[in-house]
Amino acid sequence: MNVKGLTPKDLEQYGIHDISEVIYNPSYDLLLKEEN
Repeated sequence: MNVKGLTPKDLEQYGIHDISEVIYNPSYDLLLKEEN
């Protein structure tokens, strides 16, 4: 997976592991839809 130049390997540098999906700046409507 390579989204906007960041890979899960890149995120491991920040202590973020086991990435299944990277979402950039979701809208409020999308967040609400995902929660319900």
